[in-house]
Amino acid sequence: MKKSLLFIFAMILASMVSAQQIFTQDFSSGTFPPSGWMIFGNPANWSSSSTNNAGGVAPEMHVSGTPLFTGYQRIISPKINTSGSSQLIFRMKHKFDHASGNNPIKIGVETKSANGAWNSVWMENTTTSIPAQTLTVIIENANVGASDFQFCIYVNGVGTNMKDWYIDDIELSNPYPVDAAMASIDLPQIFVGSKAVKGKFINIGQTLVTSADVSWQVADGDVHTDSFDNLALELGDDFEFELTDSLSLPPADYTINVWLSAVNGLEADDNPANDTLSMDISIPTHLINYRPFFEEFTSSTCGPCASFNNSFFNNFIATHEDEITLIKYQMNWPGSGDPYYTAEGGVRRNYYGVNSVPDLYVDGKKTATSSGAVNNALNATLGTLAYVDIVSTHEIQGNNVIVDANIVPYDNYPNVRVHMAVIEKVTTQNVGSNGETSFHHVMMKMLPNANGTGASLVKDVPLNLKFTQDMSVTFVEEMDDLMVAIFIQGTDKTIKQSGYSLEIGASAMVNIENGAIDVPVDQSIIIDFSQPVRMQGGAPITSANISEIIQFREDNAMGNAVPFTATINSAKTQIVVTPADNLDYLQDYYFRMDKLENYASVPTLPVVRTFTTVLNVSVPIQSIIDYKVYPNPSSSMIYINNVKNLDKVELISVVGNVVRSVSDFGTSVGEAGISVSNLPGGMYFIRLTSGNQVTTQRVIVTK
Repeated sequence: MKKSLLFIFAMILASMVSAQQIFTQDFSSGTFPPSGWMIFGNPANWSSSSTNNAGGVAPEMHVSGTPLFTGYQRIISPKINTSGSSQLIFRMKHKFDHASGNNPIKIGVETKSANGAWNSVWMENTTTSIPAQTLTVIIENANVGASDFQFCIYVNGVGTNMKDWYIDDIELSNPYPVDAAMASIDLPQIFVGSKAVKGKFINIGQTLVTSADVSWQVADGDVHTDSFDNLALELGDDFEFELTDSLSLPPADYTINVWLSAVNGLEADDNPANDTLSMDISIPTHLINYRPFFEEFTSSTCGPCASFNNSFFNNFIATHEDEITLIKYQMNWPGSGDPYYTAEGGVRRNYYGVNSVPDLYVDGKKTATSSGAVNNALNATLGTLAYVDIVSTHEIQGNNVIVDANIVPYDNYPNVRVHMAVIEKVTTQNVGSNGETSFHHVMMKMLPNANGTGASLVKDVPLNLKFTQDMSVTFVEEMDDLMVAIFIQGTDKTIKQSGYSLEIGASAMVNIENGAIDVPVDQSIIIDFSQPVRMQGGAPITSANISEIIQFREDNAMGNAVPFTATINSAKTQIVVTPADNLDYLQDYYFRMDKLENYASVPTLPVVRTFTTVLNVSVPIQSIIDYKVYPNPSSSMIYINNVKNLDKVELISVVGNVVRSVSDFGTSVGEAGISVSNLPGGMYFIRLTSGNQVTTQRVIVTK
């Protein structure tokens, strides 16, 4: 009998829910537009997106400002039977990204029936972005009750005034007797420190809401609840709340759940499905100062460009050059256009939908070319914090620019693109018809191209990018006047971080990695430079002065000095530092070589290494030849110098298996290498055989 009653109750409840809910769409069918829907305007502006920016579950609907449009763009629902209804509740999750510049564009929802005119039920004349939230609209017009009810979602204006609109979980229903629904959670997605839990709920039921409890919980942690009484929320009224207990969490990724309960003192309202909202939040491990990013589209044949640059922007750049990152793209119009136009600049133009110059984008947002707008855009992000760092160096060898960049994320950044641009500080040979005689930060080449490098950055996992670019095929005027600008851009065009690469005189490869352990006590330190080097100031490095730039000490920079000899080769590209005596076993050491410079007077970075020598296990090691094994530890290649007299080199695992063996060195009499890039990390032994003599040394493979 009990089972029968429970079954009947469940069937009644299911039929009630079905009766209240008239229409739903979550864009998960795999077909776009969904069956029965129709696009009015350019279908290329509407698509299904494998994202969840609106706050639902991927996929979702995506409305883009490109291709450029003017006027209405609509997506129209199928005809829906609303017979018997006098009120309808329309809900959808959405997130709108404005193009900035404060230029308005309208977004809205309209209804119609009997193929009549559209009637507005919600409209926002947007000048700023709208964060992810649930929109609730009460519909009570003459279309309600029709058997051929339709609604549309639209944008109206110029496409350049918006970036993206994400929409999901559309629902059309009759109001329940008692139904309060969560509308939004007001928390930043990424933050540090303590944050108050704020949000909004709305009454979408027929009964006045007089009280409710709001609770929040992270993972399986404590439930925090506040009660709100003396409310008087009629149908369509909302209530903004701030809860007593703040949110303070250690660095990690979390999901916070916020929910309603005890609406009007009831155990549950008539529609529990809309009582809870969830939000993914992240607490990063570090904070980095954000560097505002400026992109200007300009031309030497554009009169207004000259006016903007000469009257304001050039002085602005000079004042703030240490605070911003700037790239200028020369365009191929008006008229004959700038002779330094490149197709890669054209790709960036199309990305933003640029159709006139000058055109300025600050942090990925369109910004008016006026002093007030530019200063406001700078102040909006100057001094703010980011959660990703750019650490990059580059060197110039002849016509080549060689970039070694590390992107260091302290939070997760999925689906971003890392862009690099080689720019010339000042050019003078692209003079056109607008009166300008010099041009600043002119983009010459993007690396690897204008599309950048796609990446999903993972918290605390650096991304290394290396590029070598021959600039002789570009418009470069002076190789020693180049810079490298780097920026990280999201799918919504927002800039996550920007900065300049640091030019160095030469890169240095050291045979001991920083933090190395088990370093042999007879190990020399070998520094190989990518270019010839000299003392800062231009003096040559000699055996007489080389010790002036080297510190070699026990423990740390203040420890006892280690006696050593140092030499530099005739090419001035390799320095070898050899301890006067064997180092002590199981001893920490500190090594530093001061900055040098290349022959163009560009300084190198100092070389700093800390390492620990091996433990003395009382096993005699017989030296068969004068050899060096480096670097140790290593993640890619292990090199052996002076292989002339070697018969065999073997790499042996700790369980005794030979994992690498080389017995043919060809005609090499110098250095030979063994790849360890695909070996598991850990300790190995490298065994060198020459005739009947064998030497074994421990090496570390890192990952």
